[in-house]
Amino acid sequence: LTGMFSEALYIMDRNTEKYMVDELKERVELVTQRAEAAEQRADSAEQRADNAEQRADSAEQRADCEKKRADSKERELEEYKRRFGEM
Repeated sequence: LTGMFSEALYIMDRNTEKYMVDELKERVELVTQRAEAAEQRADSAEQRADNAEQRADSAEQRADCEKKRADSKERELEEYKRRFGEM
């Protein structure tokens, strides 16, 4: 009877151990999935930030070109006024 009881406890301990290991594996898988999802979101956010920075740089370059064009037109106007007087 004691041997059966000891064997039953041994089996229960093994089953409990297996259950706990399985539970821990599931938790590790869940945490890993969450970490991978967070990493993907971070990568996506980084790509969006890079794209926004490129668009800002492009807008700044266009603004610089427009400023140079406006300055050039202003110089042309001043030269015109100098040559022909103000009308």
